[in-house]
Amino acid sequence: MPEMTRTRRGPLAVVEAGDLSAPTLVLLHGIGSSGDAFADQMSALSDRWRMLAPDAPGYGESAESAEAPGIDGFADAVARLLDDAEIDRAVVLGVSWGGVIATRFALRHPDRLRALVLADTSRGSGHSPETAEMMRDRAEQYAADPEGFVRDRAPLLVADTTSAEVVDRVAARAIEQWAAGPVDRADVAWRRFAGKP
Repeated sequence: MPEMTRTRRGPLAVVEAGDLSAPTLVLLHGIGSSGDAFADQMSALSDRWRMLAPDAPGYGESAESAEAPGIDGFADAVARLLDDAEIDRAVVLGVSWGGVIATRFALRHPDRLRALVLADTSRGSGHSPETAEMMRDRAEQYAADPEGFVRDRAPLLVADTTSAEVVDRVAARAIEQWAAGPVDRADVAWRRFAGKP
């Protein structure tokens, strides 16, 4: 298995692997996750890529932002990551909420993008009253039973053929990440997606 390291690049904690001379692949995680979620992908692909998987601001070991960064702030953090790593352009892959950030990065920083990969994502949840209401409902479900909410949703984040062991690992990682830190980051994220403060 290739060596993976955790480094700090500016305010972001980043899981890194791969050949520094290879093309760069930046991996953006979903709500309630961290760069550690991409360990399997790094193991499979780091012989061909320089891979960077940051913890989003306020997630994992990354510093909290002084103000709520919003999607633009999260996207700009990716651009600053590339600056800190002295990378001109990268392939950016975003999963779920990470895909929303990746899309905004592509719009705000098109000159930094080699290619965009969107996995199990959307254009965001505040684009219609119906989807905003759905996110408000999720925020309330999460607030009522965070661990149960995560365990119920974990199977939806992986393929139908995924083993129970992997589903449990996904759920455990999300529970650990969402419970970390001085604020309930998942609740904050759900509410921001729904258009609440």
